Amino acid sequence: MKCILAVCSSTVSLDKATNLVSLFAIIDGVSALTFPHSLSDLAMLFILKKEDHDAEQATGHVTLTFQPGGADAGEIEKGRVPVNFDFEGKPKLRVLIRSSGITIESPGTLISRLWHKDLIMGEWLVDVNQKQELVSVDD
Repeated sequence: MKCILAVCSSTVSLDKATNLVSLFAIIDGVSALTFPHSLSDLAMLFILKKEDHDAEQATGHVTLTFQPGGADAGEIEKGRVPVNFDFEGKPKLRVLIRSSGITIESPGTLISRLWHKDLIMGEWLVDVNQKQELVSVDD
């Protein structure tokens, strides 16, 4: 099994008539004025491709971790969700996890990962930075 897409966005939509997935507001970076900062909506989408030797069904999990800025900082686990993979005779499989209210305490990196056994199948990294305050200038 191979992960061919890993991405985070604010919203993911599935069109039932066409079976097409649409991503809205892909999250590749976050600029926060202050910390802690809250991400109100987060969708993690992974698409897996089954290879010839793979079983139809397997288990794994999705993790969401945060690595604060600094070279020696370790990752803080924000969430872990078990996942059952079932290809149902199809060549591809979608794994979609939705979350809300993720609190980020400081600048760093938010990391979404799909795991199978002890292997990272796919990951998406989001840089979190502090935005400078906007200053308005009166005429």
